[in-house]
Amino acid sequence: MDIAGGTPLEQAGQMEQSAGLVLAELGHQPVGYRDDIYARMPDPTEAEFFQLASAVPVTVVRRIAYDASRPIRLTTYVYRADQVRLRHEMGSIPHGQ
Repeated sequence: MDIAGGTPLEQAGQMEQSAGLVLAELGHQPVGYRDDIYARMPDPTEAEFFQLASAVPVTVVRRIAYDASRPIRLTTYVYRADQVRLRHEMGSIPHGQ
């Protein structure tokens, strides 16, 4: 919160600038990230949002971005596990691969 305080990063919803650009302007250039990916049963809010009539798990992706010295951003994505395929690619991927 010492980074996000008083910036658009602490507000919910769409931002005019990307989070990466805001962080860079604050002197925090991301140099890496770590994803934790796991499945669990949805909480009541998620079950309502996804309109789940039966017990369908969700897939959660928690990404922590780091600058050269510390974590600078946490992003959490929640998907219906029965309707998502995740692909994480880093670096240069030849076209058509």
